Amino acid sequence: MNNSGLSFWDHVYNLRERGLIPRIWKAAHLRAFLQEPAGPSYSPNTINVNPSNSSISAEGDAIGDFVKRGAAPKAWRVGRGQYQLVADPEDDERTQGAEVERAVAKADAVRASRARTTRSLAAHTPPSVQYAAGPRPQSPSGLAGMYPSVDVQLAAEDRRAMSSMTTAGRAVHVVRKHLLESFGPDAEVEVDEEGAGLRVSVGGEQFQIEVNGTDASVMDWEHMKISDQRAHYALTSGGAIMYRVVNMSGLNPRIYILNHGQHFTLEPEPTWAVRKVIPKDEKYPLRGEPYTYDLPFEPVAQDDWEAVS
Repeated sequence: MNNSGLSFWDHVYNLRERGLIPRIWKAAHLRAFLQEPAGPSYSPNTINVNPSNSSISAEGDAIGDFVKRGAAPKAWRVGRGQYQLVADPEDDERTQGAEVERAVAKADAVRASRARTTRSLAAHTPPSVQYAAGPRPQSPSGLAGMYPSVDVQLAAEDRRAMSSMTTAGRAVHVVRKHLLESFGPDAEVEVDEEGAGLRVSVGGEQFQIEVNGTDASVMDWEHMKISDQRAHYALTSGGAIMYRVVNMSGLNPRIYILNHGQHFTLEPEPTWAVRKVIPKDEKYPLRGEPYTYDLPFEPVAQDDWEAVS
């Protein structure tokens, strides 16, 4: 809770003005000053989340949730978890004003690009797309809630080509086939060689698709993962949409068309598996121990066998 009457960003500006945090700072720099007993008692979650939500990268490929919704950027993202105030007190008033204008213009441009991407997708969605209404799927007969979807019919040659592909490769193949068949020869579909993504150009409009696939016949939310940082930025900034391909082992895979913020969110998860280190003496417990052979030429467990008549 903040009882000082100042906003979160007023406090950050004051900390910079007093030289208590560096020009390029992290949330960790703020905690000593914005939490009890020294500060205005902001929660750890607020300190961690506010910089991300209210910032934008200079390239526009990373944009916070507050900025996406129309708020003016308060900070530049200059690295992973690193920020710099748009209006930094080390700069003169003219420079601060110019930086504010630049940040606002960049945010407007990103939001406009996101809107064009959405309109482009809507304009070029083929008539065969169906909207499935209902709760989140719990069984093969369940339908995904208000997600545009389309079924893709695979030919025998598609099956042969996909037999040697990875899961990601098969999903890309299904989506690429659908796009080329739906949009015709005017569509240009390029595979992102560094990830499971596609870059599509249709009618002068361009958009990016992140492809995600499963052999399950339902959406299978629990196993939907985005591990590539570039894909994360593209999806959260609105520069890309997700095509989730299900039932890839069937004759008619289904593609669900998903938008970040409208149909799904991305939540960080640990990605490293921790394994126990086994000491050498546990691996080989008899190493170094003396041993002897008792009756080495006698049959083993002779008395345990019964005669079979």
